[in-house]
Amino acid sequence: MCIRDRGEFEFKMAAAPLVVTTDAILSYLRERDPVLKIYGLKELAQNVDTIWYDISGHLGMLEELFEDERFTERELVALICAKVYYHLEAYDEALTYVLAAGNHFNIFNKDQFTKTLLTRCIDRYAETRRRLYDNPADTSVKTQQTEKLALIVNRLVEKSVSEGEHRYALGIALETRDLSKVNSILDQTGQKELVHYLSDISVDSISSKRFRTEVLELVATRLAKADAAGRGLQDYIRLGEVHTALGRSRELGELLGELSKSSEEKHQLLALQLAFDIAANENEGFVTKLRADLPAAAKSLEPVLTGSKTQEIAAAFLSGANKADVQVVRDLKSAVDSKNSTSHGAVVLANALMQAGTMSDTFIIENQDWIAKSTHWSRFSATASLGVIYRGHPRAAKEKLRPYLHGSMATPNFPTHGGALYGLGLVYATTKDEETIEMLRNAIKDPSHNANESIVHGACLGLGLVALGSGDAGLFEELKNILFTDNAVIGEAAALAIGLVMVGAMDEAAVAELLDYAHETQHEKIIRSIALAFAMSVLGKEEAADVLLEQLGREKDALLRYGAMLGWGLAYVGTASQHALRHLLHVAVSDVSDDVRKAAVIAIGFVLCKEPSQIVKVLPLLSQSFNPHVRYGAALAIGIACAGSVSSEALTILEPLLTDATDFVRQGAYIATAMVLQQASEALEPRVAKLRTQMKELVGKKHEDTLCRLGALLAAGIVDAGGRNSVISLISQSGHIKVGACVGLVLFTHFWYWLPLVHCLSLALAPSALIGVDRHIRVPRGFSFKSAARASLFEYPAPLPPKENKDKETAKTVALSTTGKAAARAKRTGKMEEEPKKEEKKE
Repeated sequence: MCIRDRGEFEFKMAAAPLVVTTDAILSYLRERDPVLKIYGLKELAQNVDTIWYDISGHLGMLEELFEDERFTERELVALICAKVYYHLEAYDEALTYVLAAGNHFNIFNKDQFTKTLLTRCIDRYAETRRRLYDNPADTSVKTQQTEKLALIVNRLVEKSVSEGEHRYALGIALETRDLSKVNSILDQTGQKELVHYLSDISVDSISSKRFRTEVLELVATRLAKADAAGRGLQDYIRLGEVHTALGRSRELGELLGELSKSSEEKHQLLALQLAFDIAANENEGFVTKLRADLPAAAKSLEPVLTGSKTQEIAAAFLSGANKADVQVVRDLKSAVDSKNSTSHGAVVLANALMQAGTMSDTFIIENQDWIAKSTHWSRFSATASLGVIYRGHPRAAKEKLRPYLHGSMATPNFPTHGGALYGLGLVYATTKDEETIEMLRNAIKDPSHNANESIVHGACLGLGLVALGSGDAGLFEELKNILFTDNAVIGEAAALAIGLVMVGAMDEAAVAELLDYAHETQHEKIIRSIALAFAMSVLGKEEAADVLLEQLGREKDALLRYGAMLGWGLAYVGTASQHALRHLLHVAVSDVSDDVRKAAVIAIGFVLCKEPSQIVKVLPLLSQSFNPHVRYGAALAIGIACAGSVSSEALTILEPLLTDATDFVRQGAYIATAMVLQQASEALEPRVAKLRTQMKELVGKKHEDTLCRLGALLAAGIVDAGGRNSVISLISQSGHIKVGACVGLVLFTHFWYWLPLVHCLSLALAPSALIGVDRHIRVPRGFSFKSAARASLFEYPAPLPPKENKDKETAKTVALSTTGKAAARAKRTGKMEEEPKKEEKKE
C-alpha cells in the first residue's frame, strides 16, 4: 500500500493501532523515509524494556543509525541503545549512549534504569574530578564526555536542591570535590543545620586530606561568621571539633577562652568538655601549642588538656572497680612449665595486662621467689610489668619502682634497673613529664651505664614513651647519637624511641639521615626498628606520606619494606582509604618476603579500624591463604579493627584459625579472639566461656607448641584487661584518632621480634565506663543513669574457686609376693624365714 499523504498515514496509524512484532517495528528502520524510521524508533523506545532481547540482535543497525550525523533523532537512538546495553548489564556502554541521549534521558524518572545510570554518571564524573583535583595539569580528563557528565550531574544537584534533598546534593558535591558547588548549596539553603551536617561527615567521608581541609576551613569560616550571641551549643561544639581537626591551636584557644569567661554555666561546662575531648586524642604536639596559645581566662583548663585529670579519674575507677580474678593467673602459673622461660615470662605479661592500671600487684607479691628465678631480659620485662600495673598512678608507681632503680639496690641488678626505667616510661607515657625525662636522660648519660645494654635500652624506651609525639629536636639528636654507636640492642631501643618522639613530625632531612644509616648498618634489629620509626613518623599524614612510603616499598631490604607496610596502616589509620587498601592487598599477595606480606595484612586492620563491618568482608580469603604468615596477619588485623566489638562475623573467621596447623597462626588467632571478646559476657556472646576454657586447657598441655601457649597466655591477659574494665580503643569519643593508642598497638604487634613490647598494649587500653564530672572536675556522689539492657549483658565472670591444698596421704606399705610365700611356709613349718622379713622392712 502506498500512502503519499504523511498526515493521513500518521492519522490512520493513530486511529487503528495494531499489535506488531519486534521484526515489524525494526523493519521501519530499514526504510529510506526518515519519518518511518522515527516512527519505528518511537515504538522501540516505548517497548524497549520488554523486547530488549530481540532488539539486542540488531544493535549494529541501531549503532549505524546513531553514527549517521544527518539523522535528526540520533539522541533517541542513543537512549534505545543505552537501555538495551543496560539490560545486557554492559553498564559502561550504556553510560556512553546515555551521555549522547541529551534531553531524552530524563533524570526525573524514578525507574531502576535512570537510578542506575545516574549513579554511574556520578561515579564516573567523581573519578574524573578527583583525577583533575589531584593533577590540574592532566588534560586527558578534559574531554567532551566530561562536559556531558557535568551537565547531568549539575542538573541532578539542582533538582535535589529544589526538592529539598539538600544532604543528597551536598554529598554529590563532596564526592565530585567541587567546593564551589558546596558553597553554592549552603548559600541557597541558608540552613545552619546543613553546616553542622557538613562538619560531621567531612572527617570520615572525604578521602582526600587536602580537600577535607578545604571543606573544614569553609565550615570554620561559616560558623565563625555568627556573633557570640547568635551561637548555640552545637555551633561551639562543631567549631571546636573543626579547629582541632585543622590543628588550629590559636583559634581553638580563643574559643576556649570565650567559653570560659562566659557568665553562662553551660558555656563553662562546654569549655571543660572540649578540653577533655582534646586530651582524649593524645596528640601531645598539638596540646603543647594549644597551651601556649591559651588566654588567661582558659588557663584553668591546662590540667585537663595535659590529660592528667582524665588519667587521675580513670585510674581511680580502674583501681576501685577492679574485678580481675587473681586465681586465673595462679592457675596459669601452676599449669605452665616453670623451666620454660617463654611461658614463665608470658604469665607475668598476662598478669600485667589483666591488672593494667589497677595497682593490684597481689600476684607479684605472692610469687616474688618464683619471679626472681627469671634472668636477664625476662627479669627486665617482669620489672617493667609494674609500670603497666601502676599506669595512671604516677606517685605510687615511683614509690613502687624506686627500690629497683640504680643506687637503691644492695646488690645492683642491671636488667632490673633497665626494666624499672622502661616501666617509668609506661607510667608517664604521653605526659612529657620534665622530671621523668631528666631522670631518664641522666640514666643514659651516666658513664657507668654505657657498657650495660639493658639499662640504656630501658632508658631509651622510657624516654621515647614519656616524650611521645613531642617532636623535641634536642631529644632526637641525643637518641640519634646513641643509635649511631651501632650497638644492636641499644640501637634498637634508640631507633624506636626516635619514632616515638617524632610521631607524625619527622622532617625530610631526618628521614634521609636515618635511611642512609639503615643502608650502612649490618644489624637487623636496628634496621627493623628504624623502619618502624619511619612508620610512626607518618601517622595520620595520609597522601602526604605516599612519596616516602613508596620509596621504602621499593627498597631491596625486606626489613625496610616491612616498615613501609606498617607506615601505610598508620598514615591512613581509620580512613578506610581505597588507595591504601589497594596497595596493601597487592603487597599482601605479591611480595617475596613473608614478613612484609604479614605486615601488609596487619596494616589493613589499622586502615579499617573505624569500619569493623568492612574488614570482615575484606579478609576472609586472606585468612584462608596458603601462606601462614598471611593468615597470622589476617587474624591480628581482625583483632585490631574489631577490638571490643564482639563481632560474630569476626569470630566466625577466627574460629578455624584457632586449630590451624601452624603454631604461630594459632597464637595470633587466640590473641585476636581475645581482642574481639573484650568486655563480652557469656549472655552477650557464649563463645567467651569457650575461649576461657580452651586457653586454660591449652596452657596445661605439656606437648603444646611454645608459640601457641604464648598466644593463649597473652590472650588470657587481654580478654580481662584492666581489671575486666578496659578495652582497646584507637578512636576517641569525638571521633579522632588517638595517637598514643595507635603507637602502642603497632608496637605491640612488634612483639614477634621483641617480647617486652607487649607492655605497650597498655597505651591502647581505655576504661569502658561512663564517667561524669561537675564544673570543679569532681565525680559527684550518687551519679547514675538508667539502662534498658539486661544486667546479665554486662555481668562480670564469676570468680574461680581457690584450689584446696590436700594433705599428703601416708604411703601404704607394699607387700611383695615373696612375703606372702614366706608366710605360707611359716604356717606349715611354724617358722618365718628371716630374709623375706628384711626385704619387707626395706620396702
